[in-house]
Amino acid sequence: RLFIGLHFPLLCLGVEYMRTNSLPLAEEFFNKAKAICPEDPLIYHELGVLAFQRKQYSVAVKQFRKALNLIPNPFSTVTWEPTVNNLAHALRKVGKYQ
Repeated sequence: RLFIGLHFPLLCLGVEYMRTNSLPLAEEFFNKAKAICPEDPLIYHELGVLAFQRKQYSVAVKQFRKALNLIPNPFSTVTWEPTVNNLAHALRKVGKYQ
């Protein structure tokens, strides 16, 4: 109630639910955050992590790519290195080595 109209608290709640393995609740909060701010790459990164945990690797690849496409160029490799790394792991899981 204190942060009406902001997506970041919803995103943080989703991350915390994911940490406790409450994946349906995490997805609900990520989708609420995405409804408020559909251009935040961090939301798509977290949705990719969620899909990866559910072994939905092709969905994870799509989410990680969407996150990387939303990052303004030039992006900081240090900040977004986890997204690139997670994308690589998801691509490996779907057998795309090239």
